[in-house]
Amino acid sequence: MNLAIRLPDDLNERLLCFPALQLLVKLLKAEVEQKNEELPEEEQRDLKVHLLTHKENIEVLNLVPIKAFYHELDDEDLKSVFTVHRAVKNMKIDQVEAFISFTKSFVDASIGKSMKAKTRLGFSISKNSLFFNKKVSLLNGRHHSEQYFELLKGILENSPTELPRGYSRELVPLKENWRENPYNIINLRASKDGEIEESWSEFFSLVENEKFYLVCDDLPLERQKEALVRFIKKQSNKNTYEAIELSSLIEFGKLAAFAQTFVSFDSGLVHMAAYCGGHIHYLHKERPDSTGPIHFLGDIRYFNLNEPFYRENNEIALHKIFDELIQYLDKKAKDREE
Repeated sequence: MNLAIRLPDDLNERLLCFPALQLLVKLLKAEVEQKNEELPEEEQRDLKVHLLTHKENIEVLNLVPIKAFYHELDDEDLKSVFTVHRAVKNMKIDQVEAFISFTKSFVDASIGKSMKAKTRLGFSISKNSLFFNKKVSLLNGRHHSEQYFELLKGILENSPTELPRGYSRELVPLKENWRENPYNIINLRASKDGEIEESWSEFFSLVENEKFYLVCDDLPLERQKEALVRFIKKQSNKNTYEAIELSSLIEFGKLAAFAQTFVSFDSGLVHMAAYCGGHIHYLHKERPDSTGPIHFLGDIRYFNLNEPFYRENNEIALHKIFDELIQYLDKKAKDREE
């Protein structure tokens, strides 16, 4: 049985659909195996999963603990119903029994018809419905991971009632001595002129004997390391620092999974770290109950920057966040001593 799934292109949305994707493949595989028990060997089938997504950040699919074929799409492929039809034909996937679109795109909705899939499932949105023979309502106001979860009802014979938390496949630590030499990761912000904001210098001056990996996804890849190195040169020498380019999301996931903590403002990196099971201090303005990583395995401490407690003179009161981080690092240090 060939199952084709069109995944979202946005990194956050792609990660947010992973809990539902994992559960779908697990339960559908069980249904296929159960049916095989009643069939002669020559009629038994395997479930083959084909994941279609934009080539940008396609590497994150390697984190999902399922066996699947990956198919790249680019901007040219996604321009129209006609261009995506051509792209799908070039994929040369054998007869597709079921197609599911995890996106809201009209062009994506047409893919199932191009594949001549028997079952074509997606959200009941405007003209998209023309291409689907099975539709589910888009639950406005619900968490996006739960919206994707609703799609399972359109294809599984026994629909689950609860969405379990998603998690990555088992990862190998990027730093072998992470227990003996613990480290932290901080995703810093950049100003309009491309320099790292100095606001975190106060924090680094208040802690000592800590290892920090610094990243900055505000900047283009080619400018990240130079800007971070310039910032590091100005920091307290009571700690050690290393600038990290975000050239590989898989490598970042491995680093974040075993960090003492990952500190970040709103970013797809938060979802990556949470999916990989990391500990996170999440400084957010976006609503976690809508697009936050609440359905991932990570251990997350939320700091709602919209709350008056974290605001002073209409700006973020970073010193209050610094106080909590310092307490956390101090406790970790004491635990190691004991």
